[in-house]
Amino acid sequence: MIRSCTNTIHIFSIIPRLSSLLSKELPNANVIDVLKDKFGRDVSNEEVSELKNAEIILGDANLIAQVYDKVPRVKFIQCTWAGVEKLIDTVKNGSIPSYPITRFGDQTFSQLMAEYVTSQIISHERGFLKAREHQLQSTWSHEGKIGSYRCLKELTIGVLGVGVIGSEEKNRHFINVGRGDIISDDQDLLEALEKSWISIAILDVFNTEPLPTSSPLWLHPKVLVTPHTSALSRPVDVVTSFLSNLEFYLKNEPLKNVINFERG
Repeated sequence: MIRSCTNTIHIFSIIPRLSSLLSKELPNANVIDVLKDKFGRDVSNEEVSELKNAEIILGDANLIAQVYDKVPRVKFIQCTWAGVEKLIDTVKNGSIPSYPITRFGDQTFSQLMAEYVTSQIISHERGFLKAREHQLQSTWSHEGKIGSYRCLKELTIGVLGVGVIGSEEKNRHFINVGRGDIISDDQDLLEALEKSWISIAILDVFNTEPLPTSSPLWLHPKVLVTPHTSALSRPVDVVTSFLSNLEFYLKNEPLKNVINFERG
């Protein structure tokens, strides 16, 4: 049934190749790529106009937040991201849509996050970043690391990272790949680092993104910043997730990963 789909699907995303991948899977559908360029920016009036007759939209959450109340004929929107907090905040300050908006959901997403966390732990335990610093100084140094690093099986990994901050155990790593507001105030994190409650903070998400250039986290010697890349939405995974929900939509069955705007 899915390959016989003849619906029009509007792609509203900066993620490359979505339209070509969808067209391959849905040869009878009319797939329209709305964005005229693939750079982050505000939505143009021309793009809003092109979406006025849209029935189904596959789009980035930040773009959907700008048009969700300007698409009178839409019946189903799926976001290409798993994180949709800004969209939820926008909707809460406006009106809740009468149609379903779903978020990207795929097992590969959690796998990518797990790979990120694992690689960061190994990098820190093996001293790879310190080795890079020594390389730039043309310095050969073992840093007392011979046979002293810990293997993954010897570590306790908590879901939120450090466990109980402030306990006597000092050699803890804090890794945040979930939500920026897990740490409500950067000063709390800086204090934990200063008092050696944690030995390093590896941060991929932040309360404000992009992270302001004035943030002390950028230059802190015990902080590693990555730009929300622990689990990027890969085109093939986004399309697979969308096709699963599209089939439910075409069969008039309940969709997966529907955003509950009242609960958040």
